Formats: sequence, C-alpha cells, structure tokens
Amino acid sequence: MIKLLAIAEKNFGLSKNGKIPWEFSEDRNLFQKLTLNSAVIMGRNTFFSHKNFPLKNRINCVITKTDIPN
Repeated sequence: MIKLLAIAEKNFGLSKNGKIPWEFSEDRNLFQKLTLNSAVIMGRNTFFSHKNFPLKNRINCVITKTDIPN
C-alpha cells in the first residue's frame, strides 16, 4: 500500500527560509504515527534541515540532483 502525506500552508508554501513555517505537535505526532516502519521520501534540503534526521525506524529516501556528503 502506498500512502501520500503532504503538508503545506494556505498558499501552498512548503517552507520559508529553509524551515517549516509552523510547529504543531499534533502534526508531528500524526506524521510519526503514519510513517513509522515505512519509507519516507524527501528532498535533500529537508533531510539536512532537521536535527532528527535520519528518521528512526523508517527507510529515509532522499531525492536530490547533487551528491550527499558521507
């Protein structure tokens, strides 16, 4: 089964200055519940923008045009 989860603000923005422009624990908890023990696909900037990456107990798939440093 494939699930798609996308989060955007009312003008369909995804980030501002390299960060998510909102912080709701309910959203974070739902994201964790829905993605636990599954694969998560994200861009390079998302992967490197958070201190909690790679996400634990998930397969982290990073889509990028550039190399990712080891």
